[in-house]
Amino acid sequence: MAGNSKSSGKTISWTAYFIAASTLKSQEEEAGKAVLPQGLASSLEKLIKQLETSFLVPRFVDRLIWYLVPTVPLHVALRKRFMFEEVEDGIMKKEAKQVIVFGGGLDCLSWILSQKYPDILFVEIDHPITQQAKLKALKSLVCIYDKRKMSL
Repeated sequence: MAGNSKSSGKTISWTAYFIAASTLKSQEEEAGKAVLPQGLASSLEKLIKQLETSFLVPRFVDRLIWYLVPTVPLHVALRKRFMFEEVEDGIMKKEAKQVIVFGGGLDCLSWILSQKYPDILFVEIDHPITQQAKLKALKSLVCIYDKRKMSL
């Protein structure tokens, strides 16, 4: 159990929540700040504010995992950086005309890169509950969401 939407009572996956929380946590360390793609943390914070979700996993679970394995947030930041660089590299080399993200959870890769590369089609495929919550949050950020650029 991770997050219950206030309006629907449906649960967003704990993994989506934990990766999002770890991404934001990585900003507390200099190493995390150095590797996290620019704009990712601020975009994720905007998305989470729009989710209208209360996470049921007690905060001590996150803190316990981060205490036992303190490199988790840095690992998440490095993974995010790698994914951003690989996608951008494919786009820059004209090897990619579309980007499909499977199980992206609350990740903002498609959201950020669809603004930077408006001619590329970004598609996300995820669990319906997580996908609906993310789509609702993105639609409330009207200035950023454009149905032609990003399909969920």
